[in-house]
Amino acid sequence: MDSRMRRLHIIAPVTALVALAAGCGLNHNGGESPSATSGSGHTIQELCDFPKQFYATQFNADNLEVSVVATKPMTALISGGNACGYHTADNNFRGTISLAHSDDAPGPSAAGSPSVTTRTVDGISITETPVALPPGWTSTEPHLTLSAVIDEWRGEFTFWGRDEPTIQAGAQTLVSMIRALKG
Repeated sequence: MDSRMRRLHIIAPVTALVALAAGCGLNHNGGESPSATSGSGHTIQELCDFPKQFYATQFNADNLEVSVVATKPMTALISGGNACGYHTADNNFRGTISLAHSDDAPGPSAAGSPSVTTRTVDGISITETPVALPPGWTSTEPHLTLSAVIDEWRGEFTFWGRDEPTIQAGAQTLVSMIRALKG
């Protein structure tokens, strides 16, 4: 399987989740929910730029290519259904980051799984969920999604974690991102 196909196998499910989250901004009466109208005041560009230092420090990936995993321009304000994907110039997929009001965001996909763990960073509880590799892939590195909710804003950060220091740095990046960019 070539690198573009591998990247699509990862991005496609994330795109589906983002589309689902974006659609949750409307309530059953046809009007917008309060959370859908209370965007964060920060742009998707700011969201996409946030984890770049993490990738540079943890993976020596200074020149990442960024893709918006939604049909919104980078200048749009963060609301429901915001996510960014990261890969290197040689199509080595690095991960995704997302932020949405918690009413608009899907919950963790593996809730209740015995392999889900929690950690605390700066007083914030973070859920760590292993991500299953697509069929045919192998890796010795843990693939995981970290998720947290702060003041009703849910952030998720999926990346290839190598070791405990990398995972801890990712958790700190997630908490800092939510605090900096929430509404």
